[in-house]
Amino acid sequence: MLCLSGLSVALALALVPGSVESLKEGECEVCVTFLGKFYQLLKDSNTKFNSADIETALVSSCKDAKGKENRFCYYIGATSDAATKMINEVSKPLSSHVPVDKVCEKLKKKDSQICELRYEVGGRVPSCCGLCWFMSWFILCCPLVARGQNCSWWRLDSKP
Repeated sequence: MLCLSGLSVALALALVPGSVESLKEGECEVCVTFLGKFYQLLKDSNTKFNSADIETALVSSCKDAKGKENRFCYYIGATSDAATKMINEVSKPLSSHVPVDKVCEKLKKKDSQICELRYEVGGRVPSCCGLCWFMSWFILCCPLVARGQNCSWWRLDSKP
């Protein structure tokens, strides 16, 4: 009887899936975003969903990629200067319509740098924007006005 219960416990543990690490919110954002747009492009352009056509389309899309997306393409080997080629790790699952986040999970296991890519938050503020002008006026003129000095050389109505 003890042997039978031990066998049933072993069988139950074998059937329970192992630790499945799904992506957390915001993790692999460049991978998920880029491959999501790429998958939508494939569907919209009626591309055949086989590995060869997907690889060709991926290399073509990566030629136009800039910034973090270009770095992602480099990591998967879809750029001409890439040292390794993992394009098939993307094309085969996409040809079977595997969800993009699952593809990124597999890529994360192969190369953790892929999920370390993040888009820059905010971006540069143009130097001619009104808020920048006001902040620079506030920083430069307010201390002078507070000390009783004239700040007429920087007029409020002379905003660019």
